[in-house]
Amino acid sequence: MVKNFEILLKDNNNFALFRLPNEKRIKVLISKPESVIVSQTFADFNATDKGFLFAPYNLKKHSSILLQPDIIEEFDLPTDRTENLSIKVDSTQPDDNYSNAFSAALNQLHENKKIEKLVLARSKSISTNGKKPLDIFIQACLHYPNAMVYWFCSDITGSWLGATPEVFISGSCDRLKTVALAGSKSFQIKDKSDLSMWDEKNKKEQKLVEEFLINCIKSKGRLLDAVGPFSFQAGHIAHLKSELLFAIEKDELMNFIAYAHPTPAICGLPQSSAKEFLEIHESFDRLYFSGLLGWLDPQNSSNLFVNLRCMNWLSNHSATLFAGSGLLPSSNLLSEWMETESKMETLKRLFD
Repeated sequence: MVKNFEILLKDNNNFALFRLPNEKRIKVLISKPESVIVSQTFADFNATDKGFLFAPYNLKKHSSILLQPDIIEEFDLPTDRTENLSIKVDSTQPDDNYSNAFSAALNQLHENKKIEKLVLARSKSISTNGKKPLDIFIQACLHYPNAMVYWFCSDITGSWLGATPEVFISGSCDRLKTVALAGSKSFQIKDKSDLSMWDEKNKKEQKLVEEFLINCIKSKGRLLDAVGPFSFQAGHIAHLKSELLFAIEKDELMNFIAYAHPTPAICGLPQSSAKEFLEIHESFDRLYFSGLLGWLDPQNSSNLFVNLRCMNWLSNHSATLFAGSGLLPSSNLLSEWMETESKMETLKRLFD
């Protein structure tokens, strides 16, 4: 598989390598430069465009990329390369940038009653220890079977790799699924219907996301069903999750995506006020972290995910990890910092 893949990628800078949740096959999409659509707004994509979408958190700052593949290949996932992994979450103290942003966020949540939630994010550089992106991609596939695992590269975005648990939309327009995924705890789920382990802070955080998505659906389409919340396992981290089924006209899909992104799970609520606050107080550029990625085809079936548990793979033998946590008035500085450390461990542990 490795040899075949390296032959395919020779002299190609625009590609997507991915494994959908709970599947055994790896897909490779390769695009020539002239087959790549670059846009600053989802409105530039129409209902007939299809390909692999890689969109940023902030569309005003960075471009969305749509790879229209010239080459499509599939490979079996190797099964003999699994390594035992330990969980070693760094017990570090919050740095000044995060502490100051957290303090400003908590003041905002207490004083501005219109802002109900803020998702504060951070980044961290790590050494890749001489490992190759393909090796990390395969290990992520093996260790996180229910995640969307990808390696994406383009002339504009550079190289990104991730294992995200969060579906944005999945299915055809007559029956689409989206999920409200929020709340985080480092424990193993025994019974997904047992919510006794979840405190009121996490339950409220998840409920805000669910209500936001239901309102988005009702404004652009038709809600068919809602299931949850229930506990959902993503690697060593558990989340609260609800699944929402809805229908929408094909020519309204891109409007729905533009309207719903970024959701309160990755930004805050209300959307515009949260985005404005984070733009001022976060001390780094999110780039494509908490953006959108996956196969887009409004005429048939789409599988888009929120870009969580991801890294920007740099050329100088290092990578940048990203993570965020949802803040409510009851949030605690150290707890939220450790939540971001735990989320970063999802990929960081693959390098040990």
